[in-house]
Amino acid sequence: MHLSMRTIIFFGISLIAISAFTFEIMKRENEKKEHHFNWDGIRKEIRDTIIKIDHHDSYDGRITGYNGGESKQYLRIKWLKENVKITEAEELLKYPSTLIQVIIFDKLLARRQPITIEYIKEHRNDSSIFHQTGGCVSEATKLNEHLINAIQMHWNFYPQDSSFLKKFDIQPFEPK
Repeated sequence: MHLSMRTIIFFGISLIAISAFTFEIMKRENEKKEHHFNWDGIRKEIRDTIIKIDHHDSYDGRITGYNGGESKQYLRIKWLKENVKITEAEELLKYPSTLIQVIIFDKLLARRQPITIEYIKEHRNDSSIFHQTGGCVSEATKLNEHLINAIQMHWNFYPQDSSFLKKFDIQPFEPK
């Protein structure tokens, strides 16, 4: 079968156009969340880290996978928690991703920030899902369940914070 030069050029241009169109759609889909968020007051390195964490879409624990190593996602989350300023974190609680909100909530709870109390009250019935990975297990977790568990764990590990934690109106977990 012999194709004319005109046909070959037509198919070549069509293939390039379809590839470019597909790439643009994928790029726009990936950037939707960050375009609808006001990044004012958030440093570029924090923003870039948030976007990478959100694209990976998992709250990785320290040890993940069968080899028991630290994933790149875990290292990103660790870096974010160590480097995000409290003022940035308070703004990032509004980011349109449950995963990012959970990571930031955990950071603010560890720092005993009063905004966590308001966040709990607002999201007590929020059953949005995010993914957690620890070891070789990955599971979908509801936001409201994570918030309550995080507070109860904090209460058990830091009983001296009971006056702060009582503001959440959640009782400490009592093992049977």
